[in-house]
Amino acid sequence: MANSFSTLGVLANLKRPHAAEVLTRTGPLLRDLGFRIAAPGAVASLLEADTVAEEGDLPGACDLLVAMGGDGTMLRAFSLLGERDLPVMGLNLGSLGFLSSMPEEDLEAGFRALARGEVTVSSRTRIAVDLHRNGEVAESFLALNDVVFGWGANSRMVRLELSINDEHVTDYACDGLIVATPTGSTAHSLSAQGPIVHPDAAAIVLSVICPHTLSQRPLVVPDDRVIRITISRATKELILAVDGQEEDVMREGDRLTVRRHPVPARLVHIPGYSYFHLLRQKLGWRGSYV
Repeated sequence: MANSFSTLGVLANLKRPHAAEVLTRTGPLLRDLGFRIAAPGAVASLLEADTVAEEGDLPGACDLLVAMGGDGTMLRAFSLLGERDLPVMGLNLGSLGFLSSMPEEDLEAGFRALARGEVTVSSRTRIAVDLHRNGEVAESFLALNDVVFGWGANSRMVRLELSINDEHVTDYACDGLIVATPTGSTAHSLSAQGPIVHPDAAAIVLSVICPHTLSQRPLVVPDDRVIRITISRATKELILAVDGQEEDVMREGDRLTVRRHPVPARLVHIPGYSYFHLLRQKLGWRGSYV
């Protein structure tokens, strides 16, 4: 693809080791490549950015958002976008980095590839989540990875009712539920024994947290369905987390409606990116030997 990016917005996690040093050497590189730079506060100072912008204003000040950190920084970047259709490029300064396709050692080569228009862009499903309470929508969220609710002030299980496209599916006695996109299938859902789903798959994964029966297994459904989960019985408030951030609590009678959002997330990948290579590397797949 031809290079269509002139201004890069940079979001960085300065708590990461060597983050300040990486930013200091990234600024001159980006300017030499002809990019303008927009960034907030201390990040702007380290980059000697052209534009200083608050985090929330970054999406409106750039053509592409660069997230320097780990997966949490990438998720933060997408949360800033809201419903904007803006690509995000991740530089991994962390340890896991499923979302960041550019490792620190490829920083210079990656930005040079971006300047030459040699990167690719993949589309990832996002989900829109509505929290219904007392017959009204109390809050709405967008998620790239997942929406999770569970835990609480005591260890008693809760009862949930699941329906898809207004058809009753089942009732769960459990500790909570995870609704994940294919991108989020390698996040919290994976730790709950959910399947790994390729990012290009048009699917949503429902993984039950500690079901009180051996018959309950993760459920994969087409992403054009409308999913509704109602808390039919609970003696406690449940934590509601969207992309790993605690957003609210849920209580008996509350309902979540989850559907695919029409605007996907767009991730920028440097040359050589491979999803299966990423899985082998991050999950330590070695194969079996006889």
